[in-house]
Amino acid sequence: MRTNNMWLLVVFLMTSLFSCSRLEEKTLTSESERSLKSNVSAQAVTNWPRPTPTLHVGGKYLKDPCDNNIVLHGVAITPSPWFNGCQYGANSGYCTWDNYNVQGALNYNKAVIDKLTSAADGWYLNYIRLHIDPYWTNDPGAPIPENDISRFNYNRLVTYTNQVIIPLINHARSRGMYVILRPPGYARTVLQ
Repeated sequence: MRTNNMWLLVVFLMTSLFSCSRLEEKTLTSESERSLKSNVSAQAVTNWPRPTPTLHVGGKYLKDPCDNNIVLHGVAITPSPWFNGCQYGANSGYCTWDNYNVQGALNYNKAVIDKLTSAADGWYLNYIRLHIDPYWTNDPGAPIPENDISRFNYNRLVTYTNQVIIPLINHARSRGMYVILRPPGYARTVLQ
């Protein structure tokens, strides 16, 4: 009988340790409200960046492993120089990298991700929609519309996915962000 009670105690403790709880969510919400009222830094209230557990769909909501509803706050990022200042010209002062400069693209976009997840700056974004831009996947040539993938090159897709997209995904996840990928050549993304 004593052995059965011991096992029940072990099972109870393990269940308590590994079960989901809404206590943290309630605590963070009430602490956040108090923080805003007393102008205390939100960084002191929450750990940031937050972890990115696997999400699933429950009805019309994204849910964490504990079945809590998750709200994503974020922006779209396109690792193309044209969308990051170069549309004004290479000598405009806004163009920070160009001409398939992988390291320049990584430096610039990682800095953007860092800024968007900076608790010190008041940003708490937890997702990005990362566009796999035809700039990286099309063969270079005369200008064509952004959604034109008539010069799509599979080898360029593989190369730049490995050199640009995956490092940006890894960096975003290290900063507590979920990543939604937008494929090349799709003119718009519909979210409902």
